[in-house]
Amino acid sequence: MTKLTLEQIKSRPDFSYSKGIFFKKYPWRVSFWQPDRLFPYNSIRNEPAYRSCRIRNMDIESLLHNQLGYECWKLRRDSSMFVYLTGSNVISKLIDRWGEDIVQIQGPINERHQELMLNDLTLVTKKKLWYNNFKYKVSFTRRGGSGMETLSEIFEFVDSTFEASKYKMNHTMYQSIKKTTISQWAYINTGTVYLTDYDEVATLHLMYKKYITATAKCILIDEM
Repeated sequence: MTKLTLEQIKSRPDFSYSKGIFFKKYPWRVSFWQPDRLFPYNSIRNEPAYRSCRIRNMDIESLLHNQLGYECWKLRRDSSMFVYLTGSNVISKLIDRWGEDIVQIQGPINERHQELMLNDLTLVTKKKLWYNNFKYKVSFTRRGGSGMETLSEIFEFVDSTFEASKYKMNHTMYQSIKKTTISQWAYINTGTVYLTDYDEVATLHLMYKKYITATAKCILIDEM
């Protein structure tokens, strides 16, 4: 087996840069093909594929144990088999043994990009700023009938406090998949405020910290 260099891995057509850190720890993710979970397992047509993937996944887990121990990786099985890694050392071996099953490899653009993401978990890597103008994004999520009232209060505060050119807001309401009673569905309200300056982000955290579910800062690819 010829070990691939980092640049060779990044030159593959299935490589794309990571927009952020996975699970607050892993800069790298390798996605492997799996059979569609919507198909029933007892289907004669899909049973061999399920069995083959289960064996492959066990072999991948064994390789990771042997090469990295227990602290430097994580597995997640969903629509694909996802392998999360703190470094790229083992990726060449994954490609060598199961390259035909790899759907996507995601990783940092360079060492500086990796360091920035690890040091600031709110970073999101993009080609352009949000709406070509906003570097920060503050998100709110509220459940139930009072959710809309809370978001309205926050939006009114933003409108009356910040300069119009320095923010943009949007709101979405949708039904939860969980019922609150037999006949009533819970509604979830999500609101997002996009901002140009950190001072406004700090102000929102000061006033409405308990309602904030996420804060993100955009870093551009061209800045790497």
